[in-house]
Amino acid sequence: MTIDEEVNREAQKKAFLYTALIFAVLMLITQWYATQAVAEECGYDPLLGSYISIGSSKIYPPYDYLLWSYDEYISRAIPDILDAYSALAQIVLLISMVLMYFIKKNLLVQTSHGSASFASKKDIDQSDLGSYASKNGGVYEYRKTKKKFLGLIPYTKKEKIIKDSGVVVGINPYTHKLMLHDGVEHMLLMAPTRSGKGVCTIIPTGLIWKHSIFFFDPKGELWNLTSGYRKNVLKQKVLKFQPLCTDGSAARWNPLAEVNYRTTEELSDVQSIVSVMVRPDGESKGDEFWPNSAAALLNGVILHLLYKHDRENRPLPCPTDIMSFLSSPDKSTEELFTDMRDYPHISPEEFMEVPEVGEDGKPLKDENGIIKRKKNPLKEIYGEYIKDFRPFAHEDALGIKVKSIDEIRVALQQKIDKGEKIQWNSVDEAGLSVSAPYHMLLSHPKVAECAANILNGAQQTTASIMQTAQTSLAIYQDPVVQNNTAVSDFAIRDLLDPQQEVSLYLCMEVKDIAAVKPIARLFIQMICSKLIRDMKFETDPNKPAPKKQRLLLMLDEFPQLGNMKCIELALAICAGYGIKVCIVCQDVNQLNKEYTKDNSIGSNCHVHIYFTPNIDSGGATAEAISKTLGKRTISTTSHSDGGGGWFKGSDSVSQTGRELMTPDEVSHMSSEKELIFVAGHKAIFGDKLRYYEHPFLIKRTQMKCPATSDTVTRVTNFEELFQVHAADQEAKEEDRRRVLEDRARKAGLSYQEYVCQLAEEREKREQEIVSRILGKKPDQEENDAQEEAVQQPTGTGEDHSQHPDHYEGKETGDHRTRPEGAETVDTAPEEPARAGDVENEHQAAVRREIEKKEASRKNVLGTEDAPVTDDASAAMGLVENDAAIAAIQKTGDDIAPNEEKEDDLFSSILLGGIDDMDDASPDDLDMDDEFTLTESDITTEHAVENYGKFLTTMNKEETE
Repeated sequence: MTIDEEVNREAQKKAFLYTALIFAVLMLITQWYATQAVAEECGYDPLLGSYISIGSSKIYPPYDYLLWSYDEYISRAIPDILDAYSALAQIVLLISMVLMYFIKKNLLVQTSHGSASFASKKDIDQSDLGSYASKNGGVYEYRKTKKKFLGLIPYTKKEKIIKDSGVVVGINPYTHKLMLHDGVEHMLLMAPTRSGKGVCTIIPTGLIWKHSIFFFDPKGELWNLTSGYRKNVLKQKVLKFQPLCTDGSAARWNPLAEVNYRTTEELSDVQSIVSVMVRPDGESKGDEFWPNSAAALLNGVILHLLYKHDRENRPLPCPTDIMSFLSSPDKSTEELFTDMRDYPHISPEEFMEVPEVGEDGKPLKDENGIIKRKKNPLKEIYGEYIKDFRPFAHEDALGIKVKSIDEIRVALQQKIDKGEKIQWNSVDEAGLSVSAPYHMLLSHPKVAECAANILNGAQQTTASIMQTAQTSLAIYQDPVVQNNTAVSDFAIRDLLDPQQEVSLYLCMEVKDIAAVKPIARLFIQMICSKLIRDMKFETDPNKPAPKKQRLLLMLDEFPQLGNMKCIELALAICAGYGIKVCIVCQDVNQLNKEYTKDNSIGSNCHVHIYFTPNIDSGGATAEAISKTLGKRTISTTSHSDGGGGWFKGSDSVSQTGRELMTPDEVSHMSSEKELIFVAGHKAIFGDKLRYYEHPFLIKRTQMKCPATSDTVTRVTNFEELFQVHAADQEAKEEDRRRVLEDRARKAGLSYQEYVCQLAEEREKREQEIVSRILGKKPDQEENDAQEEAVQQPTGTGEDHSQHPDHYEGKETGDHRTRPEGAETVDTAPEEPARAGDVENEHQAAVRREIEKKEASRKNVLGTEDAPVTDDASAAMGLVENDAAIAAIQKTGDDIAPNEEKEDDLFSSILLGGIDDMDDASPDDLDMDDEFTLTESDITTEHAVENYGKFLTTMNKEETE
């Protein structure tokens, strides 16, 4: 049905009702007249029936004429008299039909050019803004009350429920009662400065809305006027977060306490924080390279600090710690990010997934009888976080090819079971770099990627990225801000706690708006991202839906926060999570400046409220309101006299469209009036509500506000952080269990049987890895077994796999870089080495060859106790001059003919051969980097010099 048909159908109904009413009244009048006339002609004969005497007048009932007409005796006695008045009814019916025609003609609405009109009282009720609670467009909610009639007869009375909560919209122009919107839909209030948006809508809403609420309070007046009532009467927790509060009355909030640490959400939480940090003024229209690069840097730094502080039992990091880390005074950029890259973010026990042990020292088991193991959080979150397995195939490492983290873990467990000590750190106790790559297994992959990008980038680019990141964190260097963001007295999720309503005020002084803007943006960003993501729906139809807490976000002066894309995106979905948003701005231009003309904020708001707009650029606001009101059809009459005198000419009637209110009329609208648009309903020309004109609201504002803010969920350390997210982790475990139960059912197994089957499959895979390792290196396995047998008598039979030394690693990230020119000193162990400390086959062969060549050197130089000559000193690298080199060349000539020219380590060093250069690497020799052979070493002079240095170190080792 078109609008024209619907409007005219309503007009026809009205015309019929009006005509029926007129017909009934006329019929009553004519019947009464006929009755009195007949009675008078009959001389008020007693046979006509009873009457009422009023003075000298005798009044009969108006329906007596009909009774007489159908009475058998009377109709026969006076037929002529009755027939004389029977035509009156026909005349009345004819008159009624003529009236109905004219009434219908006048009631028909012309809609050819528009059908706009303001809402009627009925329309307001149907728009869900009336006094009574309703849902689904005017379907009222009822309350059934049991009562007794006369105190004896029980009955049930059905009453409409009066609204007692909602966002204040205004005053009903017909009933002069309060209009509230209590639906889940969003609202947009557009009112210029000093037009009363605070006293007419925001403050009254704070005194009426009964659920949780968040106020962006840039002036601080909302806390002073509404917090007392909400705390003392509504019994809510009232929180005031004021970043520049100096008296300690405000609650504190650490944004890093909102990170769901060590879960799959940790990265997305950090990204949500960082994306706003690096854009303190909103989405930039310029080059996004620097903000994006700074964001990538801060993502890694925050994750690093979280894991680092946790490993070192330090308090939860805060934004000031990020700035302090990037501005480290005692480390260069290279040292800073090298330490960050190589830091062990998880423990070796977590990587090895060792069994959890109880107080009695025995492994713990779950409900299915399976041994509980520590989890590797990096693998749980990021999967196969090691992408390059080549370093682990080196002889200094595993010596076999691996393709997964599990294979590395199993291979390392084999080493540990044989008593070998694993070097987990990137540096040894002396602060020198080690060749083993195992520290990579403990480093956070995203942190390592971030650090590598900085280390591999151009110096100038890196400096610019660092500067961008530091600039975005400048506000957190303020000691007041630092104190107010060091810990958290509440969590964002408290706003939707179904057990407790919370009123949260983000306050600041007018002079601090620009300075605190980055924190305010971050705060609102976290509200959107955390609350929407953490909300859950009950999918099981057999379980009752969980109780939900409703939340209203009252965002006064919203455009002052800059472009917040999260709000624009959240408007489309957050209503389904019980979150209602009321956006307050001054005019259309202010909103379009931050979000462009194509923004979707207005289209996602169900209710629009407009106060009289100021004259803005181009009259954009007034014109937009006028267009939204629409047009109505009017008739215009034009007269043409035709030039023929008084009685000549003609009139013509035409229809045209006219705005319901022109832009000029909108701009001159009374300050007492407001325009309200509800989607799907006619515009309401309502009255403003000023709270100071209503005694019951004034009384509520006079309640004293609290001296200090409440606290709800306090988060100061990692234990409390885990407690905040414990419920989420339990829910995820339940989800995993449901998935496993479903898979078990499909496999025809019970849950316990299926879990045990998975454990057996895991063990089988590990055994396959072990078999592959042994198959790759059978000789090594045999040698290790023999060495273990040799060392076994000196041991105590302890389980090396549980020995803490096998997992030991540095607990701090303060890795020292090796000073230039430092020597490598190998200190021989005073106690017999365990099997795991015995040199591998290659190292043993190298050492035997070195001893052999050393004996030959001593034979050339004389007896073992012969003094070291200058030539010999040169051979040991103690003299560096041309004469010494010549002597060494001679010595080399004397040695070389007496030895077999095999393709061994010695010939590679002495003769500068390059066939086995890999074997002569410092990693294999456990030597300093200054002995590394390169292509520049392939000369006799370099070879002999390197060999001399090699022998010097060996002599020192033997002496020690």
